[in-house]
Amino acid sequence: MWSSVFQLLSRGQQKKSRQRQDVAQLELLIWDILEVTMDSLPRMRPRDLTTIILQLAKIANRVSSKHYKRLSASELALKNILLDESSSAQYSIFDPLAEAANQIIIDFEPRYLSNLAYAYSLLGYNPRIDDNTTLLENIADASLDCIQQFNAQDISNMMWAYTKLNVSHERLFQAVGDAIAMKDDLKTFKPQEISNT
Repeated sequence: MWSSVFQLLSRGQQKKSRQRQDVAQLELLIWDILEVTMDSLPRMRPRDLTTIILQLAKIANRVSSKHYKRLSASELALKNILLDESSSAQYSIFDPLAEAANQIIIDFEPRYLSNLAYAYSLLGYNPRIDDNTTLLENIADASLDCIQQFNAQDISNMMWAYTKLNVSHERLFQAVGDAIAMKDDLKTFKPQEISNT
């Protein structure tokens, strides 16, 4: 669902109407979709959860980069919900998503761990978890057990996320360095992946 919303925004196939009534109706619809999403969190698998978080982060990133006057009604509604400080989206949307991911983080494959860190870096946000750790601390700890399974893109996304959020995790960084050094063919790293790592 949320990937479809992002695709529609990417294609720019929405009506450019920005009447207050249109935006208000869209906000109600988006909140309804978010409510269904939040209600289904306990039943989600790592792939589904990561996809939702990543798509919401991409949507937030996209609408935050556009000038207010260039936003369509749907983009404005999404911006009002996902980025407006008065709606406290990070607490009502992104914190529960982080908590749900944290509860099943040991089941995450490398790609999902990497994408989860990347998504929150797009938001510029490292949520605190109930156990007084942060999401990125827990992602790092979960990654240590499977770091050898990370491909070049996973490593690149992960390191970019930690750098962007200015989060240091010495054991993760050491493990990533060791994993890169043990790769049979460093040519699998593309120039962009090398620069991100």
